[in-house]
Amino acid sequence: MSFKSSISTFSAPWSETGLYTALRPLLDRCPMRFERSEALSFYLQCEDDAKEQTPTAPYSEILVQAHTGMARRLGAAPSDAEAAAFASSIAHWPLVDGAVQCLQTLRAHFNGIIALADVDDATLRQTPAFSVLAPYFAEIWTWNASQEYRPYLAALEPPFSYHDSIGVPRERRCFVSAGLHRDLEPACECDVPAIWVRTPESLAARLPSDEGTFVWTVCDGFDDLIDALLPGKIAGSVTIVELQTTIGKFAQM
Repeated sequence: MSFKSSISTFSAPWSETGLYTALRPLLDRCPMRFERSEALSFYLQCEDDAKEQTPTAPYSEILVQAHTGMARRLGAAPSDAEAAAFASSIAHWPLVDGAVQCLQTLRAHFNGIIALADVDDATLRQTPAFSVLAPYFAEIWTWNASQEYRPYLAALEPPFSYHDSIGVPRERRCFVSAGLHRDLEPACECDVPAIWVRTPESLAARLPSDEGTFVWTVCDGFDDLIDALLPGKIAGSVTIVELQTTIGKFAQM
């Protein structure tokens, strides 16, 4: 089967390094000390709390709320200026190594690549991911399309509706993600095959492949992913959702 008619969905592969660097001013002044993985996992909990409390807030506001909530929980005085600086730092979060090369290769084998980002339009346009990767995308879906954050299934409806409209059945799509809880578990709930991409610096790379209650294929990095998705490797159209690195026990940024 030719993959020239396949459909792909991709999302911003930010490195965890940018997030951790942006958190350092807060971490340096809090009374407790954390390993890198602990700090990122703790931040993710605060971000998830902010999304649950204000699900209609754009991601730029979620970042401010998460930073403020983290400061309170760490026993450090919240700083409006520091929280605002943290939120704006997303413009400098670097991409994961190999992301651009991966997209270049996939574009040669897939007719259209659709971006699905768990951020709002304005925030996405500030990021290096948008300017560097946007030329590879046929469509870009952000939080604005559903005003829901993953793992809520409503956040997946825009790409689902798009693929439904062009006649690609769900059993012939494939979610590819580094985020288990936010992406792959919802995909499996929707009966869409899933591939978990683990990158070397991601906390998810240290999770066992049988973590959780769902079944997914595991790819170690972008090269492994390309090998899995090249013509002849998977029989059917492919939807690739969320190739960004993950933080916390399960989820992606």
